[in-house]
Amino acid sequence: MQIQITVRDGVTPELNRMARECSRPAKIMRALGTAFATAAKDAFDDASLRPSPWAPTKTGHRMLVLKGLLRRSIRVANFTYTSVTVATDRAYGVYHQFGTRGPYEISAKNKMALSWPGGKNPVKKVMHPGLPPRPFFPVTSAGTLVPAAARRMQQAAEAALATMIKK
Repeated sequence: MQIQITVRDGVTPELNRMARECSRPAKIMRALGTAFATAAKDAFDDASLRPSPWAPTKTGHRMLVLKGLLRRSIRVANFTYTSVTVATDRAYGVYHQFGTRGPYEISAKNKMALSWPGGKNPVKKVMHPGLPPRPFFPVTSAGTLVPAAARRMQQAAEAALATMIKK
């Protein structure tokens, strides 16, 4: 799963102006991507960086952080003069970001039965109720940035531009 931010998407008019005026806008795009990726990682703990509240878990466990692999996988995958791609290589990231249709059946594939701690074991198949969306990328369904993420990205772009101007 990946999200690509381009200059023409109009992150903010001020960011677009800064990117156009810069002699090497790829550095600004990289700074924007890094700020976006950091905001996505921080959204696991900071609800102000999420586009919508997360539905609680049935067990009360901390959401999306069993081993932290999804969170750690968020990174800047590519950047150019006009765009930056922030991605996760975890295939299940899309299910957490957008949720799943439910319920759906899970059946044993590599073994004869399914088994898990606390379950009625073993079973050949089970109905999963589906996952509610728990978006961690700080973008609304309309494609706009969450305000807290937009502020971070603005600050990152300004800092990158200031560094470039000093050189």
